[in-house]
Amino acid sequence: MDAKFLYEVFQQTERNNFPDLMLGLAAAQVNRPLTREEDKAVREFIGRHYDALVEAYAPHDLQVFEAVVARCMAADAANDQ
Repeated sequence: MDAKFLYEVFQQTERNNFPDLMLGLAAAQVNRPLTREEDKAVREFIGRHYDALVEAYAPHDLQVFEAVVARCMAADAANDQ
């Protein structure tokens, strides 16, 4: 999962005062279109880790956000095994 892209989703949502991250996802795809599979993966990842991602974005620190995304990815990998 690309943490920088996810961060952009949150930025687009905040910048445009969107009521939903999925609108931010659509806005972020203007500059970086995703395949159907990638889009689905991003939506599912956000859904699984919504609370952690929202909390990680709150300080507006990309490094903090990237660290949380990495932990979420590790948790997903552990659950898959």
